[in-house]
Amino acid sequence: MKMNELKPIYFSPTGTTHKVVMETARSIDLKSVSFDLTIKKDRKPVAKFAPNDFALFAIPVYLSLIHI
Repeated sequence: MKMNELKPIYFSPTGTTHKVVMETARSIDLKSVSFDLTIKKDRKPVAKFAPNDFALFAIPVYLSLIHI
């Protein structure tokens, strides 16, 4: 299947997830349009997808270790 466009969609409060998703997007040879869900004013109105678009979702993972 041939992909048309890469659409990275991410939430990155500290910026690390943004760096990771953008580096990943650079390694994929497709035109890309990114969507930042972190700051409300920067959110684009609607992310529209064509049948052959590749959506790349990225969110941070927080790990809390509790020792009892």
